[in-house]
Amino acid sequence: MVVTTRKKDLSHSFGSLVLEVLEESAALELLGELAGEERIAAEPERAKDLCEWLGRLPLGLELVGQYLAERKDLSLAEMKGRLQEQRLAQEALEKPITTATAERGIRDAFELSWQALSKEAKIVACLLSLFALAPISWSLVEECFLEGKREALEKIRDGVLCKLSLLERERQGFYQLHQLSILSLKLC
Repeated sequence: MVVTTRKKDLSHSFGSLVLEVLEESAALELLGELAGEERIAAEPERAKDLCEWLGRLPLGLELVGQYLAERKDLSLAEMKGRLQEQRLAQEALEKPITTATAERGIRDAFELSWQALSKEAKIVACLLSLFALAPISWSLVEECFLEGKREALEKIRDGVLCKLSLLERERQGFYQLHQLSILSLKLC
């Protein structure tokens, strides 16, 4: 049996296979298969930019590719502009147009994770969303809270936000919100 989840470290009885984001060439290939190879060939830099904005995530590429396939006159630059303007509320990321690998859109996936967070975890996530989309020194996060909260913050960071893939450890002492989760966070 195969179980898919964004949660990490489920149990020792489960084997794990961590799926990384697509390589740039694979992301472009997937987008081209859905939106049209000629479209990608006509705007290669914009296609790369769109793939990067979507974090090279297969689900995001699939939903946007399907959206573009239905709107043949929509340029890749305009698509990215719509996504940025509407954030994750854009119709392209709401629901698949045809059968997709996932039944719920990206926004719904992050919404489910958001709902699972405790009040304290939501406060930490909201604080993190105020930082630029770049690695964040965890010591800066600790400074934003009262003394004596270090262990509680570590528990939220490691046991909740990282476990749900909303936050990723970049290197010793530095963490970064997932590129798409920062756009879907509801500010407190």
